[in-house]
Amino acid sequence: MNDISKQTKLFIVYEKHEEDLASDLKTLFEHWGLDAFYCRQEIKDAAAAEPYRKILRDNLNRAHLVILLVSREFQWSKYCQSEAGVAMTSDKERIIITIPPIKPRDITEICPVLEGYNVLVPTPKLYVSQLKASVDKAIGTSFCNALITDADI
Repeated sequence: MNDISKQTKLFIVYEKHEEDLASDLKTLFEHWGLDAFYCRQEIKDAAAAEPYRKILRDNLNRAHLVILLVSREFQWSKYCQSEAGVAMTSDKERIIITIPPIKPRDITEICPVLEGYNVLVPTPKLYVSQLKASVDKAIGTSFCNALITDADI
């Protein structure tokens, strides 16, 4: 694994209904040698407001790449909207992934700050390879020397 993969940090923005997907993506990214963070609901529920905000702020500030999982519920989440705003106004690379039944044309309604950016619309068989190609492009290197195996798919 190269040095860039060991230090590349990813921040996953998701709505609580997509927590299993966020967890699975974190596992996949770590399998690829990348450090990924998503804020679990139990951290939100257990933490006082300021420590929780600090955890979010620190992890978002350290992230090189922000992955946004845009579902219908994303629209009503104040945290998702705030994190999306920070991602879009910073110099961080980002990948926007739509969660079915969301289509790219729905982005304007769900999160206007994301309008006009490229959106990854994964197809079931090609999802992992599409995601890896998008991450490679976003961080400007091929971070994973290992081949994508059937276990990744």
